[in-house]
Amino acid sequence: MMNTTCTEMTNVILANDLLGESKEIIRYQDEAGKACYGVVEGQEVCCLDGVFEDIVNGTYVFVGKSAFVDDIKIFFSVEPSKVLNLR
Repeated sequence: MMNTTCTEMTNVILANDLLGESKEIIRYQDEAGKACYGVVEGQEVCCLDGVFEDIVNGTYVFVGKSAFVDDIKIFFSVEPSKVLNLR
């Protein structure tokens, strides 16, 4: 992936979609405690607006917020829809 900053990420995402390059997208806890998705760019995570299905389908927008990887709590990729208790 190209070396960019989050302020340049919108153009990079559009270019990557056209070029077919892969991006590392994670689900993490933002500073407000909310789970959100972001694109990892070096040691920085650029926050995306959208739900998992939108992001997978390439329909997402960079919201202009970013955080450092070391400063966030990373979650599993998707939130489970059910929890089963099997005994």
